[in-house]
Amino acid sequence: MASRAASTTIESYEREANEYVRHWRRGRRPPLLQACLALVPKGARMLDLGCGPGQDVHALERRGYAVLGLDLSKVLLRHARGRSRRMPLVQADMGALPIRRHVFDGVWAAASLIHLTNVVPHLILDSF
Repeated sequence: MASRAASTTIESYEREANEYVRHWRRGRRPPLLQACLALVPKGARMLDLGCGPGQDVHALERRGYAVLGLDLSKVLLRHARGRSRRMPLVQADMGALPIRRHVFDGVWAAASLIHLTNVVPHLILDSF
């Protein structure tokens, strides 16, 4: 179950989903994503933590990575599903990951990091 803060954040994303998607469609791939991919071999298992409308999940998938997109917003995941019917997507709270340890070779979590408390990043890093 999502915390009160997470619930408030998700309500905001769900309400503003269309505007958020329009914003991300205008942008290019973040340079930080390019730098991240230089550290992870092709075919690696990647988690896009807080994938939103799926722009980076889709980019990772097209580049040959085995990627899973995870987000708490059902509306944003619907947008992600519109990018690709075959992308694996999971609706979940990043503060309570429904994922076993050591499943992924890398984690992409750029914009979602602003939603983490100072405790959760340690949980995430210890899990992968």
